[in-house]
Parts: sequence; structure tokens; C-alpha cells
Amino acid sequence: MISIRKGIGALRDQRSMNFLYSGKRSPVMINWAITGGCNSKCIFCEVPFSTSKDVPLQRMHELIDEMMSHMPVRGFHLVGGEPFVRKDIWDILAYLHKRKAQVTVTSNATFVDRFTPPQLEILRKAVGLLRISIDSADPPQNDELRGVPGTTERVMKSIHILLQEKRPDLAITTVVMNKNLTQIPHLCRLAARLGIFSLEFQPISPISIFNGTHAIESKIDLVPRMPVEWECLNRVIDEGITEAKRYGLQTNLPTFKLYAVPYFRSLGQSSNGLFQKELMSDFRCMKINRSMFVDFDGAARPCSILSSQVGNVKQESAQQLWNKLGAFRYDEKKGELPDACKYCFCHTGENLRASALLSPWKNRKLLSYLLKNDQI
Repeated sequence: MISIRKGIGALRDQRSMNFLYSGKRSPVMINWAITGGCNSKCIFCEVPFSTSKDVPLQRMHELIDEMMSHMPVRGFHLVGGEPFVRKDIWDILAYLHKRKAQVTVTSNATFVDRFTPPQLEILRKAVGLLRISIDSADPPQNDELRGVPGTTERVMKSIHILLQEKRPDLAITTVVMNKNLTQIPHLCRLAARLGIFSLEFQPISPISIFNGTHAIESKIDLVPRMPVEWECLNRVIDEGITEAKRYGLQTNLPTFKLYAVPYFRSLGQSSNGLFQKELMSDFRCMKINRSMFVDFDGAARPCSILSSQVGNVKQESAQQLWNKLGAFRYDEKKGELPDACKYCFCHTGENLRASALLSPWKNRKLLSYLLKNDQI
């Protein structure tokens, strides 16, 4: 039975999200690909491997000032490429810390053994959560998927260093495809052995998320498209949930179980209908309403999936760009979303939770499931 405490907490979250959906004049979160450079060669990623179009440091400082003082933004999620390819990332992190921003960074964690003590100090102070990309608990396979021999060894060394530093908090993030779907329970056990107690799984996307780049042609072959693969995926997710409970891990696996197979199944269908609307009533997109995505070249978009850019932070203010994105928020409120939303791979879980809380009666079974499995 759902506890009264959880129910009250969920209703509080609902009121908070209703506020977010009521025409708030600024985003809560900025998802920022701060560089197009990367030292990995992941077989599923279209990163441009170039830093030439990165937003200059001085302009980033100006934007951070505007976002924190005048909008105001609460937090930043820094991604890439590989964020630590930027040599001036330490200036960026120090400035975000100075402005008291909440910061999350997603990284391949292959540079940590090169960080100096002052850099580790900045990392401790500025970053609340470091999400580390690991796609297999089997070192040879992980190296293969990440595209660089020796990657896993370096990541394990980095994790050891970071755990000694006590902060930032660490989480493992994994892209699930047909090559590694059986790794889910193994990754849970690996996390427990390492002393990392948070994992997030997301399905591979067949499209490119980088502005001006085309999807890798062979990537569609990494998508689980056969019923036997879907059955296997459901089974290993259940095994992963069991392992997570055994070791006290926080994962998104109960939510991932709801949408992983429907997502992969929808990719093989010619229909433009959104699979999300089959999973919940009154489907709402949290990302369009509460965050803005800034690409490696400064292009401002609703999210990493939608290619429609409304301008560039190199030439326009963040507030101007957020206002331009209002057309997407208006359409979303009417239930009109672009066809490309069917490729949403990293925000579906968040949108499931938002939709359940915003329409709790219509989604009462979904809400009950999410509460029971500690997904809210």
C-alpha cells in the first residue's frame, strides 16, 4: 500500500510542476553541450570531434551571469562531447560555483587521473553530481563500445580517485542497445562493488543529437528490433531491479521497464504516433517546459532530440532565446508535439513521472506503480 508520506510528497511535487507549467518566464535547468570535442569514439555517437565552434569562455561567463541573475536558472547539466576536453572547464566550473549554481556533469571519466589537486578541489566544490558513462561491466566489451582500448581501466582508476575525494556524488549512466542489454544486472553488481549507488539506463537513439551532424548509418543495427530481444530485455531489467534492491541501489529500472520495449518497438513502425501517449494519459513534456538545450556550437533548442534551433547564444541573450522557444511550449500545452519526439530516449522517464503527477486520477495506476517502486 502506498504510504501517506509518499502520497503527500507526490502532491507537493504536483503543485510544484503545476507552477512550472503555468507560464514561468525562465527555465529551471540549462542542459549545455559545452564542447564538440571528445576523446572517446563510441560506436553509437555522432560527436563532431571539434572544439572550434565551442562558445568562448567570456561569452559563457556573460550567459551564466544573465541566467543566474535575471532569469533565474537554478542548475546546469554540462555534457559534450566530453566536457573535460575543454581546457578552460575549470574556469567554467569555478564561475558556476561562484554564482552558487547547482551543477551536474556527464563525463567518460578518463581524465581524472590527470587532474591536479587544485582542479580536484574545484570539482569537489562546484559539481554536485558526476555521471560516469559505462556501457558494460565486461572491460573488453566496454572498451569496444566506447571505441578506445584501455578505457575501462582508466575509468576504474578515476572512480577510485573520486571516491577518495568524497564529492561529487557519482552515478553510472548506460546506453542500452542489443550488444549490451544483458549487462544490466552485471552493471548493478559492478556499481555495488565500486561503491556507487546510483545508476541510470537509457535506450539507444537511432538519430543524431548533435547540431548539423547525420546519424551513423550502422546505428540502426544496434537497436533491439526482434521480439526475442524485447523478451530478453524485460527479463534482464527484472534481474537488475532485484540486484538493485539487494544492494540498496537507486536506479531508474522500474521506470525504464515501462517504456524500453514500447520505445524500441515504435522505432520499427511507420506510424508517426508517439509511443509515450500509449503509456500515460495527458502526456506532458517536462523538458520543453522547464529546460533549454544549448548545443556545442551555441545553437539553442528545446532539447537534444529536436533539431529546430531558434537562435544562438553567441549572438542573442538567453532570455530572448527562451522566449522564442515559447512556441514549442504553447504547442506542447495543446498536446501538439513534433514527430521527432518518438525518438526521445533520455527524458521519457521524467515525462512519465510528470504526467502521472499532473493528472494523478487518470494515471492512478501509473502513479501507484511509480510510488511503490520509489520512482517519485
